Amino acid sequence: MLYTMAHSLSSFIAPAASNWIVDLTPSTMRGNYFSRKDAISLADVTIITLGMGRILDFFKGQNNEYGGFLVIAITVMILAIVNGILLSIIKEPSIKQNSESIRIKDVLVTPLQSVGFQKVIILFVIWNIGLQIAGPFFSVYMVTGLKLEYTYIMAIGVLASLVRVFVTPFWGRLANKKSWFFSTKMSIGLLSMVHFLWIFVVPTTARFLIPVLQVVSGMAWAGIGISLFNIQFLFAKREGRTMYLGLNAAIGGIAGFTSTWIGSKIVGSLEGQNYSFGWFHIGNMQIVFALSGIILFFCALFVKFYIEKANDPIEVE
Repeated sequence: MLYTMAHSLSSFIAPAASNWIVDLTPSTMRGNYFSRKDAISLADVTIITLGMGRILDFFKGQNNEYGGFLVIAITVMILAIVNGILLSIIKEPSIKQNSESIRIKDVLVTPLQSVGFQKVIILFVIWNIGLQIAGPFFSVYMVTGLKLEYTYIMAIGVLASLVRVFVTPFWGRLANKKSWFFSTKMSIGLLSMVHFLWIFVVPTTARFLIPVLQVVSGMAWAGIGISLFNIQFLFAKREGRTMYLGLNAAIGGIAGFTSTWIGSKIVGSLEGQNYSFGWFHIGNMQIVFALSGIILFFCALFVKFYIEKANDPIEVE
């Protein structure tokens, strides 16, 4: 129930919050701004996560895990209050009222009337399918398939976060110099290779390959995070832009949920099966990793040939 409420509230405010922060940021500096913002946020999250983990370990050692969760809850409440105060003192951009009232039907139909934004929706559908068909199973594979220690898994997760912190500004500068189309296709293409190469991760290669793949994954996510966020705004009309973002998020979420369900069915139906290809063997989860990589590769191609080269009119601010 708590998770449902949290995700519902997050989905409710995300489109409006995204639109608001873009209105605050001039288009000429968005690449640098969002890259720095993401880098700072990731650094803070990494530090706080490690700190809260140490607190939980301390209270667990005292046989008082509830006390550890209580400290975390109080910390979250304090951060939320500080966040609210900081938000309240930010100057609002000038708002142009919609000339016509918006109906429920408009929210579903208007974004689809834009040829450019139709392609953005298709992009997010392909992206969510490619990502979520394998996304939940990487950690499961490391724990159950490779028998890796939790400390090791946490360490490589922190490594990927640190790489993302340092590489994000590079993607921002690249987007400003080239385009958001370029940074989107390159970062998604890089992640597609990472997911596909997981088919080679077996107990004998895990200690070497996983750190390498996590580093490259962090590099890819550094670009994906800011690129997919900003590419929407190139085709969403300024007037009523929130409904463009909302519909895109809803359709992408449905695609991601469906893809996760399909991935779980594939993993379940192939459980216990092993396939030999020359010198290496792959199992059920490695198959969905490879499938994820292939779909994400086609996602990058979609950006290149159907969005970047289409020359559809974009919104100029």
